[in-house]
Amino acid sequence: MQSDQLVLTVDQAQEVQSALSRAGFTTSEVKMLTSKHRLGYVRQALLGGAEITLQTHLIDYNRPPAMPRGYPNVKWETIEHDVLRGSLRFRWNPHWLNLQPASKNWDSGDKSPTGFDILRELGSYKGLNARVLDYLLEHEHLIPPILKKARRGERCDPIRAVFPGTIYLAHSDDEEYDGKQGVRALEWSGSYWSSYGVVWLDHSWTKGELIALALHGQ
Repeated sequence: MQSDQLVLTVDQAQEVQSALSRAGFTTSEVKMLTSKHRLGYVRQALLGGAEITLQTHLIDYNRPPAMPRGYPNVKWETIEHDVLRGSLRFRWNPHWLNLQPASKNWDSGDKSPTGFDILRELGSYKGLNARVLDYLLEHEHLIPPILKKARRGERCDPIRAVFPGTIYLAHSDDEEYDGKQGVRALEWSGSYWSSYGVVWLDHSWTKGELIALALHGQ
C-alpha cells in the first residue's frame, strides 16, 4: 500500500534549500513559512486557487527625517535634505537600490578620503536621503541581505549603507562636536539593525562604507 506522506529525496531537499537560499530566506523565515497554514496557501496559489499580491511600500521621501542618536549633549540641525520634485513619495523597489563603494580612490595609494571628499566625487546627486533609512528600520525585511555581512577585510571595517542625501550639523558646548557635519548609516550589529550615531564628514571613511543610491531615472 502506497503512503500519501511526502518524502523528499536528497536531490529534492537540496533543490528546495537552494531555492530558499536564492530567495534570501533566513532560518527564522523558513520556520515562519512552514508554520501554521502558510505553505498550504502557497500551494493554492500554484494551483490557481489563490493569488499572491505584493505590498506596495511608499516612502514619504520629503518628510523631515529622524535625528541622530547617541550624543546626549548635541542638538542636531538638518542642513541638507534631498527631496523629490513633483512627487512626495518614493515607491520602494529593491531592484532600484544601488549600493556602491563610497570612493574610487582607495586603490590609488593615497590616504583614505574623507566624507567631504566622497560627497565631492558624487557631484550634484548626493544619494538617497535619511527618510529611506528610517523606513527601512521600520520595515527590516526590506533591507538588502548584503548588509548582514557585518565584517569585511583584515581591518574588520563594518559594512554600512550611508545615506548622504541628508546632512546633519551638530550644535554643542563640546568643541569636539560643535559645528561638525555628518550623515547617518544603516548597519547590521550582528544581532539587530542599527543607525546609531553619525558618520562624520571630516573623518576618513573606510572601504566598508557603501553609498545608498537610486538607479538612474528613479
